[in-house]
Amino acid sequence: MSAIARRYARAAVEVADQKGGIAAIEALFAGLASFRAAFKQNTDLREVLRNPVLREQRPGALEAVMKKLGVSAEAAKLINLLAARERLAILDDVVAETEVLADERMGRVRAYVTTAVPLGDVQAQRLARALEKRFGQPVALSIKIDPSILGGLVCQVRDVTMDSSLRNQLESLRERLLA
Repeated sequence: MSAIARRYARAAVEVADQKGGIAAIEALFAGLASFRAAFKQNTDLREVLRNPVLREQRPGALEAVMKKLGVSAEAAKLINLLAARERLAILDDVVAETEVLADERMGRVRAYVTTAVPLGDVQAQRLARALEKRFGQPVALSIKIDPSILGGLVCQVRDVTMDSSLRNQLESLRERLLA
């Protein structure tokens, strides 16, 4: 995580907190995350925002994208600032740091969960409740699908990693058989 990204995120979270409290911080993070997803998926948007020849088209393109995504005013200001200063390369770090700061302000921990198949709502709620019980704090789940783990799940909360994936179990069995 770059120090520059951390400064941008902290400043944006402070402004959002002053203007609207926790709801504004959540809106800031949601807006940044949705813009990041659009930025990663849309090659035309990346071209407009990265190409110095197209600098004059940037404000219009950004405004249209952010309006379509419905990003908050604070998120829009931060995205415009990053684009104006040619710092969209640190967008991922800014979003990650904003997520950490939002979680801290809300008194929750983030659980990064990797599963082989999508979790249903009931399964996700049960997992969140079990993690809340284990860590004594509300838990926000960030779920990623990775078929290479074959089954089960890998869950990381803070510095604790719980790996109950089938891939890990098969690897452990292989090591025991070879020993």
